[in-house]
Amino acid sequence: MDNSIIPYYPNTIKIELVQGCNLSCSFCGINGIEPEHHFMTFTTYKKIIDLCKATKRKFRFSFSLHGEPSLSPIFSDCLQYLKKEIPHSYVQCFTNGITYFETKQYKL
Repeated sequence: MDNSIIPYYPNTIKIELVQGCNLSCSFCGINGIEPEHHFMTFTTYKKIIDLCKATKRKFRFSFSLHGEPSLSPIFSDCLQYLKKEIPHSYVQCFTNGITYFETKQYKL
C-alpha cells in the first residue's frame, strides 16, 4: 500500500456489523436510530480487514458502539477471519451478550 496516499494510519478501526439492537436501554444513544436492523455483508467486512492487513500495522478493532454485533449472522465468521488475517491485533467488542447466551452459536 502506498504510504504517500495515506501518510497517517489510525490506531483504532471501529466496525459496525449491525445498525440496531435487541434492547432499548434509556441511556443508550442508539435509541435515535431507526428500529429496523441493517447488516454489513461479509464481503464489505473482508475488504476492511484486507485493507488494514495491507498496511502491515497493528490496529485495535472495536466492534459496536451503535449496534449489537452479536445480532449479525456473520459475527463469529468476522472474528475468526480477523484472527486468521491479523492475528496480533487487539479486539474490543461491546455487547449486551443476550444473543450469545440465548443461542450459544457464537465461537468467540
